[in-house]
Amino acid sequence: MGRKSLAKERREQILDAFEVCIRKYGLDGSSLEMIAEEAGVKRAIIRHYIGNRDNLIEAAVSRIIDGFQAELTFAIESMTQEELIPALLDHLFCYEENEEISDYDTLTQALWATKDRDPHTHKQLLNLYHQFENLILDALQYVFPNTPLEQRQKVAFGIMCVANDTWSMVDLGFDKNRYDYGRFASETLIATLEIGDL
Repeated sequence: MGRKSLAKERREQILDAFEVCIRKYGLDGSSLEMIAEEAGVKRAIIRHYIGNRDNLIEAAVSRIIDGFQAELTFAIESMTQEELIPALLDHLFCYEENEEISDYDTLTQALWATKDRDPHTHKQLLNLYHQFENLILDALQYVFPNTPLEQRQKVAFGIMCVANDTWSMVDLGFDKNRYDYGRFASETLIATLEIGDL
């Protein structure tokens, strides 16, 4: 029997260390040497399993989106149409610290801080938001399949903006009841799909 590959385990170990370094030092300050030290590996291991710094950013973006996608896929497969939207809003506007949202917020803040100086970072930030918007759009498609695409796109974009800004405002120091406000705003947007007046 062949030895089990350590690639997935190593990638997760390195990406975990990358996120810790981003929190401590920001994206600009997170060198491959620091990430290697945090992960407890040699720098060459990072290059072997992931690549250079740009590859690390891409892998971190993909990991966050893959987590959201896996949850959405599970929800669609296991929930009724009536259950999906409340579950989505529970995920986006919860009081308790959501680890994936926290990772998402940490990464987006780091990308925003350097996007104007680095075209690759700018591209990855845009990609992250496009994919997040598409995941919300997929959920709306499942629940409102007969609503025109343009209406669902408007609502998906609105929910993404409300969610992202709500996380940022609470992180800044606004009271956690703002999650309720963000959820209410999103429910109001979703209600327009039910009455079709966009």
